[in-house]
Amino acid sequence: MRTHSFLSEALEAGRKNVVTKIIQAKGTDVLKCYDRLGQQPLHYCIANHNMDMAKYFLQKGADLNAKDKTGWTPLHVRAHHVKCVMAHLCYEDRMPFRRFKDV
Repeated sequence: MRTHSFLSEALEAGRKNVVTKIIQAKGTDVLKCYDRLGQQPLHYCIANHNMDMAKYFLQKGADLNAKDKTGWTPLHVRAHHVKCVMAHLCYEDRMPFRRFKDV
């Protein structure tokens, strides 16, 4: 089932009150909807660092193990984004990369 367009728009705008009304009206099945990449609303929340909404979705029964078209779960998405943020911080701070010597 493709993502409900109102839900997508509310997520993009960060409108939790609208998202909760959609879930109340349509039921928690909307959390199982997916976009053209196969990502469910939980994937989107985690990718956009919206942990408050992700926690709400998990409380409502969102599947933490749901896979998108590439086989990534929301946890894969989170790990990828954390890795990218850390790489950016290292570059920004010009943090030296050290080589470890065999002991």
